[in-house]
Amino acid sequence: MQKIKILLLAVAAIVLVNQKINATIASIPYTAYRIHVDSCKVIRHSTGSLIFVPSHAFTDEKGKKLSGYVTLNYREFRTPADMVSANIPMIYEENGKRHQLQSAGMFEIQVVQNLKELLVAKGKKIQVRMASPNDLAGLESYILNKAKNTWEKLSTPVMDFSYATKKDNLKNINSEYDRRNKIMVKYDGDIIPLDTFSALKKKQKDSIQYQPEMDSYDPNDPFYKKYDSIYKYQQQVFKSLNVDKMGLYNYDMIYHREDAIPFAVRFHLKGDTAALNQQVFVVYDNLNMVIKYEPYQFAAEYYMLPQKNYRIFAILPDGKVAIMPTKKRLGIDISSLRGKSFDFELEVHPKLITTRNELALATGIK
Repeated sequence: MQKIKILLLAVAAIVLVNQKINATIASIPYTAYRIHVDSCKVIRHSTGSLIFVPSHAFTDEKGKKLSGYVTLNYREFRTPADMVSANIPMIYEENGKRHQLQSAGMFEIQVVQNLKELLVAKGKKIQVRMASPNDLAGLESYILNKAKNTWEKLSTPVMDFSYATKKDNLKNINSEYDRRNKIMVKYDGDIIPLDTFSALKKKQKDSIQYQPEMDSYDPNDPFYKKYDSIYKYQQQVFKSLNVDKMGLYNYDMIYHREDAIPFAVRFHLKGDTAALNQQVFVVYDNLNMVIKYEPYQFAAEYYMLPQKNYRIFAILPDGKVAIMPTKKRLGIDISSLRGKSFDFELEVHPKLITTRNELALATGIK
């Protein structure tokens, strides 16, 4: 029992230290939208995400209905760099087991009036149709319990509103070509590539006509402007969730690591042989997730996928970032380390990292 208490205290201390460390990197700011409570509102965020707000959707903490304007604060965490800078956990615990989460994107929403946080009114729901950076199947919805810093699974289904999944007329055309690199023609109220038109013409034995072909894409042509807006909107992946409370939400799936290689690991900084005794991040280029390892996991709970497109780094107490150099990373065969021990050497980036973009640039993560 004494050993368990010591371990729990050690873990708690590590969490507190890492919260302070990550605090040196500025998180994603909110975007504020001013809306009137009497009106329905559709908000289009800068990423293309849509927020549908019904009328009279908010109350104060006592359930009192409101009047006038409120401010809806909204932000998204779309990439590993966003998640690391905000110190967002990527572990879901269920029945005593820890599961790594892979994200299709996260959003946080809050509404205030006169500096007081509001609640979603009983019987009302806000629909967030997020333009997701990843089209993942089998997604489930989660909300972060900020008091415990853990994810709680919701019963609310994740709905797919992606245009790519629907048999839309323009979608059928979009999938065939990159219109900026082909000769385009106007035909039957739409824009199609010349080779598609030629096939139609041949099939119908020259019975159809078209306007003169255009050799280049003209962004100032009103016809193209209208089409361009539709084209871009249709290419986005939309994952939708109806929410009835404020908070940080996650469109996630549990990542199963059947092919992961277990081995014991040690980290040290270049020029210093002492073991690095702090949290380390592992991010894979092709997976939208952040894997965090604490020192107590290095000996028996460390796994890596047998590939070379990963990044390893640590955020040091002084705010600087220690990174696994690309040349050394490419020279390691992870699949050969099963059941063995390996010592990773990290190099300290010379500049202090204070923003999400600086972190992404220094580490090579998105």
